[in-house]
Amino acid sequence: MRILCIDFNLTDNRDTEGNDAAFFAACAYANGAVWETISGKSDSARRLEFWLWWLNVAIPSAWEAIEEDEKIHIPLPEAS
Repeated sequence: MRILCIDFNLTDNRDTEGNDAAFFAACAYANGAVWETISGKSDSARRLEFWLWWLNVAIPSAWEAIEEDEKIHIPLPEAS
């Protein structure tokens, strides 16, 4: 098993033009970007919660709606 180590002190990962809407939604839900985690501005647990919702609820719901040719109804996580 390969373990990925992220250096949060790098500045080259702040190019936001290459990111999609899901990245910005995760930032909003976590109260900041991933590089703001060390400073305490961003909540990594909330970011993980968002991505788990994105992968387990939003994406499957979108695919199901496309397959059934229906309007998309995606249940949103409860606001805390």
